[in-house]
Amino acid sequence: MFESVSEAKLIISRVQDFSFMFFSFNANRVKDFGFAWLLMFLTLSPPSTKNITPLLERAKWLAVFAMIVDHVGCILFPEFLFLRWIGRLSFPLFCFVIAQRLVEKPQRLKGYMARFLIWGIISQYFYGQAFFSNYLGFVDTASLHAKGPAFLLNIFFTLFQGLFVLVIVQELSKLPTFRRFFLGLGLLLPMLALGYWMDYGIIGVVMIPMIVFAARCSFDVSIHVTVVMAIGINFYIVLHMLAQSLLYIMMPLSCLMLYPAFALIAKFGNKPMVRMPGLFFYAFYPLHLYIIAWIRDLVMENFFR
Repeated sequence: MFESVSEAKLIISRVQDFSFMFFSFNANRVKDFGFAWLLMFLTLSPPSTKNITPLLERAKWLAVFAMIVDHVGCILFPEFLFLRWIGRLSFPLFCFVIAQRLVEKPQRLKGYMARFLIWGIISQYFYGQAFFSNYLGFVDTASLHAKGPAFLLNIFFTLFQGLFVLVIVQELSKLPTFRRFFLGLGLLLPMLALGYWMDYGIIGVVMIPMIVFAARCSFDVSIHVTVVMAIGINFYIVLHMLAQSLLYIMMPLSCLMLYPAFALIAKFGNKPMVRMPGLFFYAFYPLHLYIIAWIRDLVMENFFR
């Protein structure tokens, strides 16, 4: 329909039709337009959800890139806040990929939980070394988390806890309403309370379950839930920092970049994508933290002796 129209005219036409397209999630339109990734509010879905593996692989690679930028900014260049803004894409994208994989094949749940727990234990040393310089995760007064808990567990524990909450909710859904309510209070509240000591906090813990439930409705709904929860998580993180600088408000607002990120991923459709090796991310997480912390310590040793 639009193939005979130049890209410039097409963009003008699409902007004029904003009110209509804002509520339209037609997947084919993302595929058809080369500049769709610029139009973050217009269309979000991939060309096809029958085989979403290439799309999820792109999302994983983008999440890894954003994670590196985020940690380089946090550890080496904390004054460059724009690096943290880019890094805000990482955790939501990882949660999105995990949720979609679980909807695609629920049998993956136990495997994910086992790997997250094992690699969480392995990574805690490197996480503490990188962010708190004490190797365990006890927060010092110079930390960005100084206003929060005195101890933090790394992101793998957050993901593990989120899947644990998902298991509890799924099992509770099989019970009668009365028992479900009281068992839910007794089981979920303590599990959610533990999120206070997790990276990304309680909202980070519930992010995967929420995206899983949304993805069972539709791919589009899961995208919106991912963005909304990402904004909520980051607002929670920066709430105590706003007194220092209003620029920190850009961290939650930067999560809106997830919309063009999803559209950019979708633009390539189901074209083949290099698959991330099975254990690559799990091993890469502690390794990259160690390297970044080593660079920081090397610089500190040579220039601030």
